[in-house]
Amino acid sequence: MPLIKNHNRAYTISLLLLGFILVIATGEMLFIGSSPTIAGSSKWVFYFVAFVEGSFLMAIAVTLALRAWAPAAGRTATVALNLLLLLLFPFGTAVGIYGLWKADKTSPPADHINA
Repeated sequence: MPLIKNHNRAYTISLLLLGFILVIATGEMLFIGSSPTIAGSSKWVFYFVAFVEGSFLMAIAVTLALRAWAPAAGRTATVALNLLLLLLFPFGTAVGIYGLWKADKTSPPADHINA
């Protein structure tokens, strides 16, 4: 008996949690980048990281919206997002692998399962 019966719901919740982590991380990078104790020549690094994290956050938001309102387009966006998330180590990689493995997969009918 599987522990998780609805992988699409678990995947959506994991995307929401990853998005929440990215909101915190983006805000932290913007806050550190605006600190007066950081050398002016190195502030761009914090803003660049905030931009990358914000880009991942926007991709997650668009994918969640498409999954909710346009399921056919949402499946394509989910695969694309999962491939991008593989680059976001460690949590994004875990969510990306799980999404490629389990999200939007159909299960066989109950009468074809051997008990």
